[in-house]
Amino acid sequence: MARIGKESNRHESSTHSDDDEVEPAPGVGEVLFKPVGGPLDEHLEDEDDSEDLVEHLERHLERRAERQVHVLDRLSEKRRQEAPR
Repeated sequence: MARIGKESNRHESSTHSDDDEVEPAPGVGEVLFKPVGGPLDEHLEDEDDSEDLVEHLERHLERRAERQVHVLDRLSEKRRQEAPR
């Protein structure tokens, strides 16, 4: 519940007792018209190598999964042939 103090005209709240002062926001930084770092191409030079590695690993894992499925199919077929009828 809020009430107005008699001696001062400021708002007082019985639920909020934080009396810290508001700190000013930091100012805007300096604007630079020249790049600070190197050209973007230099930063992205190794990006293609990383993508090539990922594509290689994906192909390897896909072939591995296909081989596993093939082996399991062969084992399943072998068990069916060996099962007594």
